[in-house]
Parts: sequence; structure tokens; C-alpha cells
Amino acid sequence: MKPEPTSPLVTLQQELEFLDHGGYHKPVGYRQPLFCMESDASWRKRTIFEDSPSCPKEKYCACNPEGDCNLLSFVPREFRHETLPCHHIPLNDKGETIASLIEQPDRVEPALRGWLAKTIAKLGGSTTQSPR
Repeated sequence: MKPEPTSPLVTLQQELEFLDHGGYHKPVGYRQPLFCMESDASWRKRTIFEDSPSCPKEKYCACNPEGDCNLLSFVPREFRHETLPCHHIPLNDKGETIASLIEQPDRVEPALRGWLAKTIAKLGGSTTQSPR
């Protein structure tokens, strides 16, 4: 049975909570190394949105532009058929996106946090950001 869909507001609030609790700093992988000298090559850094609990798609598959992702309504139409359309959401007045900031990883999370807080407030919700 498919879980009940959540509203965009709830999705964004969950995403902000995940971000503020360091969810993207925890590696994703198949298993932990067994020995201290074993390589951890099977581990990788989490991908923004795709590796969060709010992503409804099957992991590492293409997004369905007609699917039940609440983030798609924030993606410009011309990017809805990209592999990760959510990486093309404009995060600020400059039009920066996760895709455009990928080479500047230290700027991604602050831009994302700002967009989430601003969008949550616009949708009438409250943010429970933890100070950083």
C-alpha cells in the first residue's frame, strides 16, 4: 500500500529538519568497512533532496515529472525532465540552484536553508531552524 502523500509545506518542513540535523553529512553506502585498513570506497556523500526522507522516488532512478514529488511544483518547467529536477529549483534572487552551486559545496546548504525557510514562511508554515 502506498503511503498517503504529504503537502508541499510538510515536505519542506521535513527537509529543513533533515538539513538542520546534519542529514546530508551522514554517508550513504552498502556496508561499513570490516577492518580498519579496508577501503570505504562503497560509501558516498549524500545527494541533496535525492537522499532525504522526503524523496518519493525509487533511489537512483529518474524522477517522474508527473509523479507525486512535492518539489516538482518549484522546478521550472524546462527542467522537469532532468535526472534530478529538484537540483534546478532557484534558491535565491540570483537564480542559483543546487546544480549551479555544485562546484561550491560550502554555498549549497546555506542557499538551500534560506530557500526552505523563505518558502515555508510564504506557504504559511513555521520554521524550527536550529542555530548554526
